[in-house]
Order: sequence, then C-alpha cells, then structure tokens
Amino acid sequence: MKQQVQLGTESGIVSREAVKQISMMITDLARSVQILNADIAAQKARPRADDLTFTRLLDTRRHNLMVTIASLEDRLESIKKMRSRGYTRAAPPSSGRCM
Repeated sequence: MKQQVQLGTESGIVSREAVKQISMMITDLARSVQILNADIAAQKARPRADDLTFTRLLDTRRHNLMVTIASLEDRLESIKKMRSRGYTRAAPPSSGRCM
C-alpha cells in the first residue's frame, strides 16, 4: 500500500492533496470575484441603478469571498513555512473507514 506523505502543522495534519484542493479553491473563488466585479460594474453603469439592494448584495458577497481567499492564502503560507522547517511525516496506513 502506498504511503501518503502528510505535513504536520499546529492545527493538525495536512495532506499534499489538501494543499492542491486549497489552491484550486483559491483559483475558483478568485474567478468568482472577477465575475462579481464585472456584475457590480454593470449594475453601477446602468442609467437607472434603482436596485441598490442587489448591488450591495453583490458587493457584500465579493467582500466575503475576498476574506475567504485571504484566509486560504494564509493557510497555504503557514503550510509552506512548516514544510520549509521539515515538519513532515508519513501518514499511518489507512483503515479504509471514513470518520
């Protein structure tokens, strides 16, 4: 059975697959922010921007996504620092059970 290498961090163990997933999430969320930026600009450019509630909703959503992205980027940076310090270990063999 192939051993999966995992990284020890202050908050637990992070697998290399988790690092890839976090990176993909950041990319997807950044794409969503770009789409929201375009939607917000389109709303503000309308001659009758009478739906300010919708524009505020989009702006709030964009802000929340940006906060999430920053948090995920901080997490990746923390993992990179732990890697550079050599805090790695082999994961125990999987029992095949989900917990």
